[in-house]
Amino acid sequence: MAQNIVKPDAFAAGAKKAFAFLEDHEFVFTSADEYRVLYTSPRFFVEILFDDRDGRLLTMVEGAVGRRNPRANLICLYREAGLGPAQDIREIARSSRTLSSAFSTQAHALDRLLPALQGERGDDLLLKCHGT
Repeated sequence: MAQNIVKPDAFAAGAKKAFAFLEDHEFVFTSADEYRVLYTSPRFFVEILFDDRDGRLLTMVEGAVGRRNPRANLICLYREAGLGPAQDIREIARSSRTLSSAFSTQAHALDRLLPALQGERGDDLLLKCHGT
């Protein structure tokens, strides 16, 4: 049985569809490369990445905190914000079907996380999860 491999165009289209809600939160779609989609806002960068060697979808958030630009994984931010366990968010995406599921869980988690990131705890969350 042939494995259904994720194609770059399917990745970009799926990411833009799943994360379109960011445009309601002052984010702008900035760019899409082979396995990378970037949204920016006045305060944050959201980068959606697909590691085609490992079959893993990653969502990273970067923001300015003083003179630093901490960059953190969505899963750590979600967990540290008290929104739920890491298991709520799928990362493994080795087919079109599992990619769709991973997009869905990551977009939902980011949507829930945005109020905490944009609130008083946002800087602390980014600093705590920086590098993870």
